[in-house]
Amino acid sequence: MNVLNKTRQDSYAGVFDGIEAEEAQLASLYDPLRARLALERGALNKLNFSVQRRVDVNKWSERGEELLDLRKTGPFQGHGTLLEKAKRELLPAWLRGSSAQVAEALAAFREAHEKELIGQSKIDRQDPEVF
Repeated sequence: MNVLNKTRQDSYAGVFDGIEAEEAQLASLYDPLRARLALERGALNKLNFSVQRRVDVNKWSERGEELLDLRKTGPFQGHGTLLEKAKRELLPAWLRGSSAQVAEALAAFREAHEKELIGQSKIDRQDPEVF
């Protein structure tokens, strides 16, 4: 793995470290209330608090598709193909994975699809000013 990709993966894991820390903090804040409600009777006993991640995979894929020429033949041709791959390959880690698992899932996604993504990129790879 080159230095840039390693830096990117570590930074991505760092973002999820922050999300995990926030989840833990929220859970600890709700623990006293959760314990108090468990002692109650009736409707109060049925109340529950939970902390869970929400991921806007649709928005993520829309932003990604803006970088691709969806007319080009390939695995990312047409609207929605990136979304389907992201749901299958990334969403489980985004929703429930540790920061390391999320970073690994994204690295695996990049490795599996990098050639095709570059091939369908809107950027002209022959332009020396771009690279």
